[in-house]
Formats: sequence, C-alpha cells, structure tokens
Amino acid sequence: MFSDIVLALVVGLKPIVDAFYEYGVVKYVYMLSIFVAALLAHAGARLNADPGPRPAAADGSYLGPALLCLTVAYGGYLFALALAFGGSLHDIFKTLSPFLFYLAVSRTGSPLLLPAVAIASAGVIFGNALLFPFEYGWIYWGSVKTFKGFYFFKTDLAFAVSTALLCLAVYFRFRMTPVLVAAIVVGAAEVTLSNARLNYLTFLLVVVFVLLKSGFSLLAILRFGLVATIVGALAVALYDPRAVLSPFDMSNPSHFFQGRNEIWEILVVRGLLENGLTGWLIGQGPYADLLLYARYAFDSRAYDAHNELLHLLVTQGIVGTAVYLWIWGLMLRDALLRGIPSALRSVAWFGLGLLALQSLTAVVSSFATKTWPIVTLLLVLRYAGAVAPEHRDSRMPAARARAGEGAIALRGSPTSS
Repeated sequence: MFSDIVLALVVGLKPIVDAFYEYGVVKYVYMLSIFVAALLAHAGARLNADPGPRPAAADGSYLGPALLCLTVAYGGYLFALALAFGGSLHDIFKTLSPFLFYLAVSRTGSPLLLPAVAIASAGVIFGNALLFPFEYGWIYWGSVKTFKGFYFFKTDLAFAVSTALLCLAVYFRFRMTPVLVAAIVVGAAEVTLSNARLNYLTFLLVVVFVLLKSGFSLLAILRFGLVATIVGALAVALYDPRAVLSPFDMSNPSHFFQGRNEIWEILVVRGLLENGLTGWLIGQGPYADLLLYARYAFDSRAYDAHNELLHLLVTQGIVGTAVYLWIWGLMLRDALLRGIPSALRSVAWFGLGLLALQSLTAVVSSFATKTWPIVTLLLVLRYAGAVAPEHRDSRMPAARARAGEGAIALRGSPTSS
C-alpha cells in the first residue's frame, strides 16, 4: 500500500539523516516525518480491505499505553529538572526520541518495515565505506588518523556498523549470503580503522554471535578468527602501523582510559558519596556531571560522565534512573510479546547487552546514535514475531506471505532449534 511505502522510505532514509548531523533542524523534520508516515500507515491499515493480519498489528495489550504514559511522565520529569537546575529542550528531545520512534512505528503493522531496515543497515555499512578514499571520512584523533565515515564521532560509526550488521543478519535469517559476508568484511575494516577500541570487542561479539547463529561451530569460528587476525595484521602493517591505536597498553591507566578514570573518581566522590538525600533521589540536574568535573578537575574543559549509570544517578537520581530503565524493560517485553521464535529472543537480549557494553565508557541515553540502533533492532524483532509462520492467517495473500517468509521467518533455518 502507498502508506506502507511512505513509512519504508522514511525509515530507510535514516543513514542520510545521520550524515547531516551538523544541521539540527534535520532531526526535527525527520522525527515529524516519522510521525506523519506512521499515521498514514495506521490509516492505510484501517482502509485495507484484506482480512488477513498485518505484521505487528496492535494486540490490545496494556504495554503500548503503559509505554506511552511512562514516556510522557519521564519527559515531564526531565523538563522539571531542566527548569529547576537549567537544561535544554534539545537534550530532552534526544533522550525521548528513541522511545517516541518505537511508539510511532511499532503499531503500524507495515510489512515493508523489515526490507526498509535492511536497506538502511546496508547503507550504514557500505555507504560509509564509500568515504574511504576521501578526507571527509577521516579525522585525526591525537596523532592517529581515524576513520569516522559520515558520522560526527568514531564510536558513532563503529557502533552503527556493529548494530547494522546484526540487523542485516536477522533479516537474512542468519544465512551467510554474499551481502552478509561482504558486510562482515567491510564492517571489520571500518571498525578497525575507526580506532574505537571498545567497539573492537562490540564488533567481534556481533560477528561471533552471527556465525554461531548461522550454524558454525566454535572451533570453526576460532580458525576463521585466527586467519582473519593474521590477514588484518598484515594489512595494517602494509597500510600504516600507526593508523591503529594499541587497545591493550595498560602501562599508563590515564592514557588507556583517556582520562575517564579521573572523571569517574570525581563523580563517585563528589557526585555520589558527598551527595544528600535529595540529590540521591532526584539528581543534581541535567548538566551536573559536566559541572562537577569542571569544578574539581582544575581543567578548563568540561566532560560528561562517560558512564551511563554514573550520568543517570548524578543528573537524574534514583527516580530518573529507575524510570529510564523501566521504559527499556517495557519496550523489551513489548518486542518479545508475540511469541517470537527462541532463536530471536536471544537477539533482543544480545542487542541490549551491546548497549550496556557501550554504556560502560560513554553516556548513551542522550545520544540517538547509540539508542536508535537498538530500538530499531527491537522493532525488527517485534515484526519478526508477527510474521512468524504460527502467526500467519491462511487467508493472507500469497504475495504478502512470500514477503514475510523471505524477510524474516526462522522456521527451517539452521538456527531455529
């Protein structure tokens, strides 16, 4: 239907929106486009004469209304903190945007969402690779030239590539198609040259997870990893051995953590241990981590917490932290509500684990480049459960059934057991 095409186009354009990060108005226009496209898809679903079920149609559970109410309440809480301590509506919007995106799209039931996410994921991996020959895709991090693609920061690129690979693998039912194999190879090059060291581990975990789901044994993966490591080391040595930071040099902890250990010490001592009851409950304001570092570090610069849990506790207190985690819990439960295959349930927990891994050394809640990819993955899984064979109606037209099976159904795949 036309309304489904509109939503698919908007979702598929996400990598282009990411590339225009310098223009704030693009984010607001894109979010408005999401809501309009979702509204059209809802209207199209009601006008559709086909009596067969649409993927991920509203199931009448309490989770949708509960998620909406909790998101609105959390937004009100953040707004109150901004009024009391000083804050930015833009930062509140960025924090709430992934939840609003999920609410808007999860109930549309568009059968074209899965192909749209697959195209967007391929665009992230292969679109960034097109910038290898151009200076625009590179930036100096210290004395090392690092690859950032069309993103603002190297970790944004590395995490986007890792999660895009996972979404592609789900779309292809974890079958080693030529596109998926090419995505692994190209993604490995991008993440390595990005020098986002924690994301070396992130990407490695994604590749191992995908290979295991594809039916490879652990021994086969180890052999493949050994060969890939040797080839990669030779390639880096021939290209420029100075282009890659050493990820294991612990001789200087401050250098290894890039100053994060000093930030964490200040926030734990000054932001938590010396905190009063009110500060523990509601936090010290949206910019508390920045202000505490600037006050006690004797440094003209101001850095955020570089740790999600510290950031939430210092800025929003126990109340804000609990509500934020509660929203993620509701989204996870909603995504897994429709009885999706067990092979996909592990993907949801794995994706949230990747976000938790990122949160160890970075603030993720206020950066859409970290939260949107995981929300997109949850949407993919929710739709996957809706088009699984046991949820299909015999009256569904053959074309729609073929589209659902070709996109996502895991029954009969090597990993469905």
